[in-house]
Amino acid sequence: WDFGDGGTSSLNQVQYTYYNEGLYDVTLFTESSFGCKDTMQKLQYIEFENPIANFVLSQNTACRNIPIAFSNLSSGLSLSYQWDFGDGTTSTNFNDLHSYNQDGVFDITLSVTDIYGCSESYIQTVSVQEPIANFTVNTVSSNCPPLISDFTNQSSIDVTTFVWDFGDGTTSNLSSPSHLYASSGIYNVSLLVINSFGCKDTFVQNGLINISGPMGAFTIVDNQLCLDDTALFTPNTVNTINYFWDFGDGTFSTDSFPAHNYLAAGVYFPSLILENSSACQFTVHSQDSIVVSIINIDAGNSVT
Repeated sequence: WDFGDGGTSSLNQVQYTYYNEGLYDVTLFTESSFGCKDTMQKLQYIEFENPIANFVLSQNTACRNIPIAFSNLSSGLSLSYQWDFGDGTTSTNFNDLHSYNQDGVFDITLSVTDIYGCSESYIQTVSVQEPIANFTVNTVSSNCPPLISDFTNQSSIDVTTFVWDFGDGTTSNLSSPSHLYASSGIYNVSLLVINSFGCKDTFVQNGLINISGPMGAFTIVDNQLCLDDTALFTPNTVNTINYFWDFGDGTFSTDSFPAHNYLAAGVYFPSLILENSSACQFTVHSQDSIVVSIINIDAGNSVT
């Protein structure tokens, strides 16, 4: 016998072990008792290939519940596959998708077995980390602006980026910012956090900041007047108990809905000071001026 790898045997029936992978020709030489000879050769009769397990991941760091693609790169003869994703789930697919619903570092094992029972395993790891957004604040209410609120970050330690929205059109990227609210109102505050994996979480507290100072506006029924015409003022306010009107001509009123006669022609800019029960004041200026005109009537010359 010639086994194709340098090994030979003169036994009639023989078992032979190949130690290196490859394709081997096997040749049998025979000779009878009369000295007659014959040879039989089978080309590439023995195919010896150890299975090789291998795969790649679409990502080695992930957020919760985001599918990760596992691409099988294994080689071998008629392989079967066994995936172990490290979280108690398995698969026998060639390629697979898998997501994790909890944080941790997971060992992914791919085991392959060929038709001869030879097997090999390959392991990679995936890190899953979902940030948790949270915060506290020291002061949330006031009867009068301005209000300074100090926000303290209580998010998970993996967070690397902070995006605060204070509800009044301003934002911050500080970890624990302070913020000045200049106007009365009710404000929602949100914190968006991002970790190094790009995973995000948002914590929102609706109506967190409540500043109950007076606020509002007023309208004027007609801002084009003749001399001695009456201007009517209508306020639209909240959290207000006292009104102080300045009509812009040196006269004032504390009525809620005042009427005023301008005694001289000119352009006037009225304003209104609002006051709540805590003596907090807020000044409202008119967006329009009041124009008072004198109408001159020319009757012409008399005829006698």
